[in-house]
Amino acid sequence: MKGVILAAGYATRFLPASKTIPKEMFPLIDRPAIDFIVQEMVDSGIQDILLVSSRRKKVMEDYFDREVELTSAFSRSNEFEKLEVIKPIEANIFTLRQQHMMGTGNALMLVEPFVDKEPFVVAYPDDIVLGEKPLSKQLIETWEKTGNTVLSVQELEEDQLWRYGVIDPDGDGNIMNVKKMVEKPKHGTAPSRFVSFGRYLYTP
Repeated sequence: MKGVILAAGYATRFLPASKTIPKEMFPLIDRPAIDFIVQEMVDSGIQDILLVSSRRKKVMEDYFDREVELTSAFSRSNEFEKLEVIKPIEANIFTLRQQHMMGTGNALMLVEPFVDKEPFVVAYPDDIVLGEKPLSKQLIETWEKTGNTVLSVQELEEDQLWRYGVIDPDGDGNIMNVKKMVEKPKHGTAPSRFVSFGRYLYTP
């Protein structure tokens, strides 16, 4: 199983800060947001992870590179706690630049050679979920049971549904079939209160 993180967007809601600092690098306490997503995938058993990036986001790519100078300095001064903090994450991180911002469909077409006709998990860095079992792991386990494409959903209040893609579910419980999805429904027309959330598992 491989992982793909879609992180090429402009982040216009965070302007002017996002002109120079990718929103994926905004800190949550002492870690950038994207670090939580990568760690979630690693904790889910995913070792090969592709970051779909863009021209303004080289700092995000650099973050997952090895920090040779600091490693050497902290080793010489026996600062082992700091060495632990900067230790590279235990995964194979690849990057791909999306040259033209043409949406999710275009990004998924670009990653086709990377996933190589295998199922793969897709994550948006906007949605960080902390829990006993990583969200990506839950998707993988659901795919192992069903063999189908899987998307995560969350239940929202009626007045929030107009901003999201809302599923029309078949069944109840933790695993439901999706009959259709309605994008940004008008008030009172949504087929449910379950909206798609930033994790997906696609099959070939």
